Amino acid sequence: HLQHQHQRQPLPEEKQQEAKQTANTDERKAMDLDRDAPDSPAVKAKAGSDAVAAAVRGLREQHFDTDTCAIVPTLAKLVHNVLAKPGDPRVRQIRASNAAFESKVGRFPAAVAVLRAVGFVQGGDALALAPEREDAGVLRAALEALAAL
Repeated sequence: HLQHQHQRQPLPEEKQQEAKQTANTDERKAMDLDRDAPDSPAVKAKAGSDAVAAAVRGLREQHFDTDTCAIVPTLAKLVHNVLAKPGDPRVRQIRASNAAFESKVGRFPAAVAVLRAVGFVQGGDALALAPEREDAGVLRAALEALAAL
């Protein structure tokens, strides 16, 4: 003869708790997907920090000599000024033809690569950092990497 298996029905409170857990799990999965999306802030910051590390490594490998004594403080000052004065457009624009910039930074492709890694782009006679390209985390990573040289 057949034996009837009895399954206990969950109480309403248990159903609510189970629904909350499922919702929380789904929300965490969505956040993980957002975090790992190519255009998410976390992915952009990681990519920016990686680019900065690679650029600073290139600077160290190509110019770690007396030239570096002039390059590193100048780069650090340019990056620091953007962090210190986020609303000031003057610190976001560097004239490439400026004699001081050219002699200390501009003539070294690896040094310019560091500026590009933090978000500066070439536009005519200037390197400029548009506010939407600024990432304080990447700028801080650049300062740390430069300080470690």
